[in-house]
Amino acid sequence: MEGLKVVEFPTVIEGELKFLGKFTTMELLTSFLISIAAFQALSNFSTSTAFAASLITFASIILLKLTMPEEVGYYFPLYASYFALKRKTVYAHELDTTKYIPAMSFVDGWIVKLTNGFAAVIEVEPVNFFYSLPADQRSFIDAYKSMLNSIDFPIQILSVSSEFDISRYMNKLLMRFRDGDIAENPVLREALDDYIRWLDSEIRDVFQRRYFVIVSAKKKSEEAAVAELKRRVETVVAGLRRGGIQAKILEREDILAIYEILSSRMVLPGNYSSSKFIAW
Repeated sequence: MEGLKVVEFPTVIEGELKFLGKFTTMELLTSFLISIAAFQALSNFSTSTAFAASLITFASIILLKLTMPEEVGYYFPLYASYFALKRKTVYAHELDTTKYIPAMSFVDGWIVKLTNGFAAVIEVEPVNFFYSLPADQRSFIDAYKSMLNSIDFPIQILSVSSEFDISRYMNKLLMRFRDGDIAENPVLREALDDYIRWLDSEIRDVFQRRYFVIVSAKKKSEEAAVAELKRRVETVVAGLRRGGIQAKILEREDILAIYEILSSRMVLPGNYSSSKFIAW
């Protein structure tokens, strides 16, 4: 029994050729009527021209039918046009968005200098609320309420979804093949190989969600505004810490990486690692 055929569009040559016996009566009649219509449309010029156009039209329809994939049918020209156009289309996420990043100015390597003030970005490590004990859930809620009640300035909470980059972890696993305990033990080598293959197949399309708190201060004098921003950042981080929520201040490279993610929704850049923790 013939199995399923894989058709790659829009290559006409790869279509399976058919015999004339494959045509139905309706298809032959339709092709003939279209040819007659072409003959009638060009009959005002000359009989030979109209007859030649009619034959060319009929032959073109027959050739198209013979070469078109059966799975697509008469929609094949539309598919061919669509894929041809799609190949020429360049989407925004395929461009290098780094050249569109504005020239950000930073103070102390982690404070963003804005037009009308300064801002800092805090990354928050989320807690597993639904799997926590009721007492811990109450503690998280109370700490969050206490933090909100303690601030007298606006904050912005940002949630960003991006692809999960496991390349570094995969490289560490691959380096393990050189270790003596793995190299000399076929069982461990096979187990490690299976684990790496499983990671590559299962976690390739995994997305991660990161959470950020953006704190800003309006521009007065630079010294006063930076001091006020630092106070606000310490207030937010301390309030989160009381509820068992870890927070860290992002530095310049991290902030630019987040900007690139928001602009292009691409994989986290490799330099997304440096961070600055507030010391209590």
